[in-house]
Amino acid sequence: TELLTRGGKDIAFSDYCPLLEGPPAGLVHHSCSLFGEGTRGLQDMGPVVHALCEELLSSGGRGLDPSPAVTRVTNVVCMLVFGASYRRGDSELQEVLQYNDGIVQTIAAGGLVDIYPWMKVFPNETLRRLKSCIAVRDRLLTRKLEEHKATLGDGQPRDLLDALLMGQVDRGRSQESEGLEDETITDDHVLMTAAEAFGAGVETTSTTLLWILAYLLHHPRVQEQVQKELDEHVGRERLVRLSDRAKLTYLDCVINEGMRICPVSPVLIP
Repeated sequence: TELLTRGGKDIAFSDYCPLLEGPPAGLVHHSCSLFGEGTRGLQDMGPVVHALCEELLSSGGRGLDPSPAVTRVTNVVCMLVFGASYRRGDSELQEVLQYNDGIVQTIAAGGLVDIYPWMKVFPNETLRRLKSCIAVRDRLLTRKLEEHKATLGDGQPRDLLDALLMGQVDRGRSQESEGLEDETITDDHVLMTAAEAFGAGVETTSTTLLWILAYLLHHPRVQEQVQKELDEHVGRERLVRLSDRAKLTYLDCVINEGMRICPVSPVLIP
């Protein structure tokens, strides 16, 4: 995790520190407030949803493994985190998918090197792969960070990376005006927080979708009830909006039940 987070400069693996609290609000809380927690951006995901549905329907009724198609949620998370939208087969998207999958597999496998750090001096294929994936991730995110810095404005943040940069600037101004000498928010904090939001967003969303799909296949009555509720409150002429959520109580229950039965991270993180 030291390698993954540049010494705990993210949120999940960091130690408690002044960066996580006021004034102004901690980096993530302040940035999410600026960004509106991404809810505005979610309204623009229609093309991604259509592409996913078309890919699933293209099987023509034959059995298929939906896992590759469901990973298209990566495109949604890319748009929310650093404002990038990819076409299917895009080389950069493939790079993103590969490095994220590599990090998830190596971290999920666990390793003695986490328990006994001195073992890092011995040959370790899992650790070598993790370092390689981290290098690819850092190269891509650093490029995105520099692009965002060059085009950052004073208006509404375009994505989470914009919001994090604005939070970094606001924190610096507040410290300067109040004569504070707290630990500053560095580019490493911004990059690692964005990387964490991306990694967590992709893996948790795709895993949750796959489990809910699996349960719906085995419970056709629930499928019918969900579709009935959608037809009644949304219709078939448009996509579901976040503003519809209050009316879609049964669908909300189905999602919550899926996450209850098969929690993405039942024992949380180390």
